[in-house]
Amino acid sequence: ARTKTTPIPSISTATTSPLTKDRLKGCSQWKNKVQSRIHKHTMLLTTQETMMKLQERMMKNHGEMKAEISEVKEEMGKLKSEIKSDIYKLDEKIGSIQQALEKNE
Repeated sequence: ARTKTTPIPSISTATTSPLTKDRLKGCSQWKNKVQSRIHKHTMLLTTQETMMKLQERMMKNHGEMKAEISEVKEEMGKLKSEIKSDIYKLDEKIGSIQQALEKNE
């Protein structure tokens, strides 16, 4: 007793039903959406990483700038003291000169 075998259609001769075409189209669209979401997520992660690095750099620069400002304030304080001292010395000299002028008159 022989059984009848039906030939298996090859890819080139197989026809795709409209339902299968719709499913394939739906899968393709779904795949494109997933790939788009993955791309967007990757871009967001890259942006987030860049922003974190920028924030770290800004914090470092801020700390360095605060230290430099502190140094400048200290130097300005020293200069201010020196200038006050010089002005005081000049006032004393002016006073001495005025006394000498008054004696000579």
